[in-house]
Amino acid sequence: MSNGTPRPPRDIEQDAFYLDVEGATINPATQCALNKFIPLRTTLDLENPLDASVPAANTGRPDPLTRPEAIPTAQLGTKAGTKMFVPQPVTANPPDVVKVSLFYCVGSEMNRHGLEVFFESLPDRVLITVPGREAGWVNPAVAWGIGITGQQIDELFTAAGMAGQKWQVAVMAGYSTGYRGVNGTINNGLVPLDKLETLIFYDALFRGDEPAPGGNTALMLSALGPGVTTVVYDVTVGTPHPFSVTLPQGSIIIDLKANRTPLVGLIFSRILEKGVSDNYVQPAEVPAPFQTLINNKLPSRGLLASSNARAGVAFGGTLHDWANSPANHPAFAALTAAIINNTAQLIADRNLTGWPTTLPGGLAHDGFIPEFGWEYLTTSP
Repeated sequence: MSNGTPRPPRDIEQDAFYLDVEGATINPATQCALNKFIPLRTTLDLENPLDASVPAANTGRPDPLTRPEAIPTAQLGTKAGTKMFVPQPVTANPPDVVKVSLFYCVGSEMNRHGLEVFFESLPDRVLITVPGREAGWVNPAVAWGIGITGQQIDELFTAAGMAGQKWQVAVMAGYSTGYRGVNGTINNGLVPLDKLETLIFYDALFRGDEPAPGGNTALMLSALGPGVTTVVYDVTVGTPHPFSVTLPQGSIIIDLKANRTPLVGLIFSRILEKGVSDNYVQPAEVPAPFQTLINNKLPSRGLLASSNARAGVAFGGTLHDWANSPANHPAFAALTAAIINNTAQLIADRNLTGWPTTLPGGLAHDGFIPEFGWEYLTTSP
C-alpha cells in the first residue's frame, strides 16, 4: 500500500517496471502503464526438449538425450511459456540472417527486467527468453532446466509472422535457474553452436551436478568453440567463490561484489523512482540518499557500463564513475547499511520488483541485469 491506500501488485508479465518501457495504455486492473513492447512479443507454450518423457518428434530434438533433466514424476510433461521479442526494424526489413540471443531465466524477466528496450533499435537481433523451474514453485520442491531446439526457434519465428527466416544463435545467457537450461541445451546438442559468439553467466556459476552424472557446467564449457567469449557477472552468492569450474582462457569476469554499494544505489534508486511514479511509494518515504540520486537524474538504462571491461562502448561512463561523481558522491557517503536494509524491506513490502525478497543481495542479483543486460546480450563481445 501507499499512504494507506491498498494497491494491487503490478502484473509481472504486462505492466511496465521501468519508465522507459511505459506505453500509453493503462492496465485497468493495476492502474499502471502497460509495457509498450507487448505487441512485438510472441509467446508459445513449448514442450521441454530436456524432458525425456516428451517424444522427440514433438520438439525436433536429436535422440537419445545425453543428459535429460532430472524432473519429478509429477511434473513430467510441463510446458514452458517461451517468449520472443522481434524489434520493429527486424520486422520491417528482415535481414538475411537474424542473430538470436537466448536468455535462459526464471520466466518473467523479459517484462520485469524491461529487456526489450536494449533491443528495440537493433536491425538484426531478436531476444528469446527460455524459462526454468525454481525449487519451491512446485511439489516436490526441486528445480530443473528447460531447453530449446532449432525447430522450436523456427516455430517462434513462424508465430511472429517470419516463417522461413534464417537465424543463428549468437548469444546464450543463463540467469538463476536458467543456467541449467544453458547446460542442457548445449550438452544435448539442441541448437547449432557454430555461430555462437558469447556465453554469459549472470551471477549463476555452479558446477551443475544435476542431472547425473554431474559436472554439467564443465561439460558444457568443453563443447564451446575457440571463438566464443565467456562472460561471468560476479554479483552475489549466486556465483560462489572459489569458482566451481575452470573458465576458458580469456574469459571476462565482471566483479560487482567489489562495487556493491554503487550497484545497490543505482538499482534501488531506479526501483523507487518507478514506485513513486506509479504511486506505490510516496516521495517522503524515499530515504534522502536515494532521493538525491533520483533528483540528480538517473542515467538512462543502457548508458552506464558495469566496469571498465565495457567502458569503451558505453555512452555514460562506468558505474564507478557515476557513483563517484561530485554530484552523487555525497549521497553514497550517507548510504548506511541500515538505510539499505530498510529500503530493501520497503521495496519488498510494496512488491516493487514483482517478487518478495527483503535481502539487498537478492535485489542486487535481480536488478543488475536491467541495468547492464545491454553489454553482452545485445552485441558482439
